[in-house]
Amino acid sequence: SPGTFELADSQAVILKTNGNTVASIGGKIVPGQQYYIRLNHRNSIETWSSNPVILGANTTYDFTSSQSKAFGGNMTETPDQMGWAIYSGDISHYLTGIVGEQDGIIESQDYGDMENAIYVTLLGYKTEDITGDGVVESNDYGLMETNVYFTKVVIRP
Repeated sequence: SPGTFELADSQAVILKTNGNTVASIGGKIVPGQQYYIRLNHRNSIETWSSNPVILGANTTYDFTSSQSKAFGGNMTETPDQMGWAIYSGDISHYLTGIVGEQDGIIESQDYGDMENAIYVTLLGYKTEDITGDGVVESNDYGLMETNVYFTKVVIRP
Protein backbone atom coordinates (compact mmCIF):
# COMPACT_ATOMS: atom_id res chain seq x y z
CA SER A 1 0.00 0.00 0.00
CA PRO A 2 1.16 3.61 -0.50
CA GLY A 3 3.49 4.90 2.19
CA THR A 4 4.66 1.52 3.45
CA PHE A 5 8.17 0.58 2.49
CA GLU A 6 10.78 -1.61 4.11
CA LEU A 7 13.78 0.38 5.27
CA ALA A 8 16.75 -0.84 3.22
CA ASP A 9 19.39 1.35 4.86
CA SER A 10 19.71 4.38 7.12
CA GLN A 11 22.74 6.60 7.47
CA ALA A 12 23.61 9.71 9.41
CA VAL A 13 25.53 12.02 7.09
CA ILE A 14 26.91 15.51 7.31
CA LEU A 15 25.34 17.98 4.91
CA LYS A 16 27.96 20.40 3.66
CA THR A 17 27.22 24.12 3.36
CA ASN A 18 27.07 23.70 -0.45
CA GLY A 19 24.18 21.23 -0.02
CA ASN A 20 26.18 18.10 -0.84
CA THR A 21 26.59 14.94 1.15
CA VAL A 22 27.96 11.47 0.52
CA ALA A 23 26.38 8.19 1.59
CA SER A 24 27.69 4.67 1.01
CA ILE A 25 25.54 1.81 -0.18
CA GLY A 26 24.96 -0.62 2.65
CA GLY A 27 22.30 -2.39 4.61
CA LYS A 28 19.89 -4.36 2.43
CA ILE A 29 20.50 -2.22 -0.67
CA VAL A 30 21.17 -4.19 -3.85
CA PRO A 31 23.14 -2.13 -6.42
CA GLY A 32 21.14 -1.61 -9.61
CA GLN A 33 17.77 -1.82 -7.86
CA GLN A 34 15.34 1.06 -7.35
CA TYR A 35 14.77 2.73 -3.98
CA TYR A 36 13.13 5.90 -2.73
CA ILE A 37 15.54 8.28 -1.05
CA ARG A 38 14.16 9.76 2.18
CA LEU A 39 15.71 12.82 3.82
CA ASN A 40 15.07 13.31 7.50
CA HIS A 41 16.55 16.22 9.44
CA ARG A 42 16.21 17.21 13.10
CA ASN A 43 14.14 20.32 12.37
CA SER A 44 12.74 19.91 8.86
CA ILE A 45 9.92 18.09 7.11
CA GLU A 46 10.78 14.55 6.03
CA THR A 47 11.23 14.67 2.23
CA TRP A 48 11.22 11.80 -0.30
CA SER A 49 12.59 11.53 -3.82
CA SER A 50 9.83 11.99 -6.40
CA ASN A 51 10.40 8.51 -7.82
CA PRO A 52 12.47 5.45 -6.96
CA VAL A 53 16.14 5.90 -7.87
CA ILE A 54 18.43 3.17 -9.24
CA LEU A 55 21.30 3.04 -6.76
CA GLY A 56 24.81 2.13 -7.80
CA ALA A 57 28.41 2.92 -6.94
CA ASN A 58 28.31 6.51 -8.24
CA THR A 59 24.64 7.44 -8.08
CA THR A 60 23.84 11.09 -7.53
CA TYR A 61 20.47 12.65 -6.76
CA ASP A 62 20.11 16.40 -6.61
CA PHE A 63 17.04 17.51 -4.64
CA THR A 64 18.03 21.17 -5.10
CA SER A 65 17.76 21.33 -8.91
CA SER A 66 13.96 21.23 -9.16
CA GLN A 67 10.88 21.21 -6.97
CA SER A 68 9.81 18.10 -8.89
CA LYS A 69 12.75 16.14 -7.39
CA ALA A 70 10.74 15.81 -4.14
CA PHE A 71 7.67 13.60 -3.93
CA GLY A 72 4.60 15.79 -4.34
CA GLY A 73 6.84 18.80 -5.06
CA ASN A 74 7.18 19.16 -1.28
CA MET A 75 10.02 21.73 -1.26
CA THR A 76 10.36 25.51 -1.33
CA GLU A 77 12.45 27.76 -3.52
CA THR A 78 15.49 29.19 -1.75
CA PRO A 79 15.40 32.93 -0.94
CA ASP A 80 18.11 33.61 -3.57
CA GLN A 81 16.07 31.62 -6.15
CA MET A 82 19.13 29.48 -6.90
CA GLY A 83 17.58 26.13 -5.99
CA TRP A 84 15.09 24.21 -3.88
CA ALA A 85 15.16 23.33 -0.18
CA ILE A 86 13.27 21.18 2.30
CA TYR A 87 10.80 22.90 4.63
CA SER A 88 12.22 23.89 8.03
CA GLY A 89 10.39 24.08 11.34
CA ASP A 90 9.18 20.60 12.39
CA ILE A 91 10.79 20.79 15.82
CA SER A 92 8.21 19.19 18.14
CA HIS A 93 5.19 16.90 18.32
CA TYR A 94 1.76 18.52 18.46
CA LEU A 95 0.35 15.91 20.87
CA THR A 96 3.27 15.54 23.27
CA GLY A 97 4.87 18.97 22.90
CA ILE A 98 8.27 17.30 23.15
CA VAL A 99 10.95 19.28 21.31
CA GLY A 100 13.01 16.97 19.10
CA GLU A 101 10.11 14.56 18.53
CA GLN A 102 8.87 15.30 15.02
CA ASP A 103 5.30 14.74 13.89
CA GLY A 104 5.58 15.51 10.16
CA ILE A 105 3.76 18.83 10.31
CA ILE A 106 4.92 22.40 10.85
CA GLU A 107 2.19 24.07 12.90
CA SER A 108 1.42 26.13 16.01
CA GLN A 109 3.09 23.74 18.51
CA ASP A 110 6.39 24.17 16.66
CA TYR A 111 5.85 27.93 16.59
CA GLY A 112 5.20 28.12 20.34
CA ASP A 113 8.25 26.00 21.12
CA MET A 114 10.36 28.26 18.90
CA GLU A 115 9.07 31.34 20.77
CA ASN A 116 10.09 29.75 24.08
CA ALA A 117 13.57 28.92 22.78
CA ILE A 118 14.10 32.45 21.47
CA TYR A 119 12.95 33.92 24.78
CA VAL A 120 15.78 32.15 26.63
CA THR A 121 18.26 32.44 23.70
CA LEU A 122 19.39 28.83 23.48
CA LEU A 123 22.99 28.25 22.40
CA GLY A 124 24.66 25.27 20.74
CA TYR A 125 23.43 22.35 18.65
CA LYS A 126 19.71 22.71 19.39
CA THR A 127 16.70 21.42 17.47
CA GLU A 128 15.25 24.94 17.41
CA ASP A 129 18.38 26.31 15.66
CA ILE A 130 17.04 26.16 12.09
CA THR A 131 19.80 28.34 10.61
CA GLY A 132 22.52 26.15 12.15
CA ASP A 133 24.52 29.10 13.50
CA GLY A 134 24.56 27.88 17.11
CA VAL A 135 22.09 30.49 18.40
CA VAL A 136 18.30 30.24 18.57
CA GLU A 137 17.09 33.73 17.69
CA SER A 138 14.79 35.67 15.36
CA ASN A 139 16.40 34.39 12.14
CA ASP A 140 15.27 30.87 13.07
CA TYR A 141 11.79 32.15 13.79
CA GLY A 142 11.65 33.85 10.39
CA LEU A 143 12.47 30.65 8.52
CA MET A 144 9.67 28.82 10.30
CA GLU A 145 6.99 31.51 10.17
CA THR A 146 5.72 31.06 6.60
CA ASN A 147 5.81 27.27 6.91
CA VAL A 148 3.62 27.43 10.03
CA TYR A 149 1.19 29.81 8.34
CA PHE A 150 0.71 27.41 5.40
CA THR A 151 0.88 24.28 7.66
CA LYS A 152 3.50 22.28 5.74
CA VAL A 153 3.25 18.49 6.08
CA VAL A 154 5.12 15.37 5.00
CA ILE A 155 4.05 13.99 1.62
CA ARG A 156 5.02 10.34 1.23
CA PRO A 157 4.81 7.98 -1.73
